[in-house]
Amino acid sequence: MIVYIPNGLSQDVQLQGKSAFCSRLGHALLSMGVKVTDNPQHEADISLHIIRLKPTKSRIKIVRIDGVWHDTRVDYVKRNKGISESLHKSDAVVYQSQFSSHMGDVFLGKFKGPRAVIYNGADPEFFEKAKPVKVSEKNVFVAFSRWRPHKRLRDIIESFLLANIESSRLLVAGDLSRSGLSDKEQKRYFEGCPSISYLGVIDQNRIARYLKIACASIHLCWFDSCPNSVVEAITAKVPVISNNVGGTPELVRLSGGYVCNIDKPYDFKPLDLYHPKPIDRSIIAKAMVKASQKRLPIRNDHVLINEVAKQYLTFMHSLL
Repeated sequence: MIVYIPNGLSQDVQLQGKSAFCSRLGHALLSMGVKVTDNPQHEADISLHIIRLKPTKSRIKIVRIDGVWHDTRVDYVKRNKGISESLHKSDAVVYQSQFSSHMGDVFLGKFKGPRAVIYNGADPEFFEKAKPVKVSEKNVFVAFSRWRPHKRLRDIIESFLLANIESSRLLVAGDLSRSGLSDKEQKRYFEGCPSISYLGVIDQNRIARYLKIACASIHLCWFDSCPNSVVEAITAKVPVISNNVGGTPELVRLSGGYVCNIDKPYDFKPLDLYHPKPIDRSIIAKAMVKASQKRLPIRNDHVLINEVAKQYLTFMHSLL
């Protein structure tokens, strides 16, 4: 069997998000004896398409869906149209989480063909081999993302300050240009608070080094399907502190991390995404304190890339 995966043969550690996952999946399938190509002009039995169908020479086309547009600030119906067309022209679909599957049914229309829910995955060996950075603090928390207002960086920082944990540090990584934090706030947090450090935009190698020393990773995004930052933290066996809606709590509950009840249940209707309701930061602060006091044993079977690749392979064989 020959499988086309975009970036499936790449070894670029600078890749992030969807591209990074495709690279991991491609190499995992290669290790299982599957022939993988990342050339869309190459003849293939099955092609994996990320969100939208692209021209490929394959008999069977699988589209992989993560999130959908449901933000009232934009024309979400128009933006979902292309995703929906690709979905219903595909031979099969993979959703990244149960939440992603439900969102697809509501906003894109229920797919009538073969479907599967398969989480993203990462390579545990990559994190095991990482050399930990040296810090003086005993309790290190990490938060890394491509920041947007609904990812609640301000809430993460204020919760950390509220927790006031002895010998602690919060490390923040990722592009802040669209985070929702003003220049004044960034200066106050990252220059005025000695226990908070901004690492900039860093690659996977450096992320792994920081995860190596973390007592917890924090991800409070209002809605996320299956964030790679959470997958990577769980793969590295780092407890994740998360909110309770979206696909993230699915991952965190299975791992044994901290799911914080800070959001009302979602009714699957459009909303103003960049203006989430205020949360009770004390709940996050208490989770941070717990994480500093006792290191939880973390289960990561559901996000190991080889296990994820096996699920993809089983699904692909069922289509053939």
